[in-house]
Amino acid sequence: MYGTIRANVKSDVTTTISMPETDALRGVGWAMLGTGIFAFAYMAGKLSGDVASVFQIALLRYLGGSFVLLLLCLKQRKLRSTLATQRPGAHLVRSMCSGAGGFAAIYAATHLPAASASAIGLLDGVLIVLLGAMIFRERLSLVRAGAMALCLGGAALVSFSGGAGGGGLQGANALPAVIALAGAALVAIETLLIKSLGRSEKTLTMLLWVNLVGVLMFIVPGITQWQSISPVLVVAFVALGPLTLLAQTANIRAFQLAEAGVVGPVRYLGIVFTAFFAWFAFGEALSLAGAIGCVVVLGGAAMLAGKGSKRLALGHRC
Repeated sequence: MYGTIRANVKSDVTTTISMPETDALRGVGWAMLGTGIFAFAYMAGKLSGDVASVFQIALLRYLGGSFVLLLLCLKQRKLRSTLATQRPGAHLVRSMCSGAGGFAAIYAATHLPAASASAIGLLDGVLIVLLGAMIFRERLSLVRAGAMALCLGGAALVSFSGGAGGGGLQGANALPAVIALAGAALVAIETLLIKSLGRSEKTLTMLLWVNLVGVLMFIVPGITQWQSISPVLVVAFVALGPLTLLAQTANIRAFQLAEAGVVGPVRYLGIVFTAFFAWFAFGEALSLAGAIGCVVVLGGAAMLAGKGSKRLALGHRC
């Protein structure tokens, strides 16, 4: 998989790109929209309680997204051309990372305090920088290393503080925390591929691939782990498909308009969105340490954004 990522991403990454400020601002706006929607969608398991399995939720979500996209393609008579691509390997790897990463995020949000799950999941921004250094042999500046340390420290504060959700990462929370971290790594890989594919592939093609592959990934575990739920919940989980389509479109559009170094750190606002949703829906108020951790993470994200605003975060030395 490492070779596929390097081959598909490196071929598309160019030298420093000067982008209009208005495009960058629009990209940030799209990224904020996508972040807010995903923060809500990843709490689906927590909102439903224990009545549905995570596999079941993921399957219904991808079925909903695939249904909408297939209808759109059939209406436009562009199904074959939309599926056609010169880079099926990149689409497949990206789709699998997206599906597994999304599953990990929902699982973690279901079994951890919401803010803790979000803080761990949003370490993907740090991992993106590390992967860039590994794959493209980028040099890590002191400023960027300091920003990464802030993000890690802030995430640790939020995660271990526990807050009203309780428990920190001890005992039964340890496994969900590891799954959340693995999900962050998968999302980091997916982000590299989104930036690469977004330069040459149509948005509809990227969306159709990720949703169809998602159905194939979760159809067997989703059926075997199926729990009886009300028709209202079935409709709600299926509706997550079109909702996350909007979020996926927003993310793709953000990376098309702005540099990855600007867009990536915006996703750290997910901690703020998640903390608000958790407080509103479940009364999970952050502790003082958790609140300080959120501020520290956002500060580190701002430093990463400032460092990346002049250069493409995926590697200007390729």
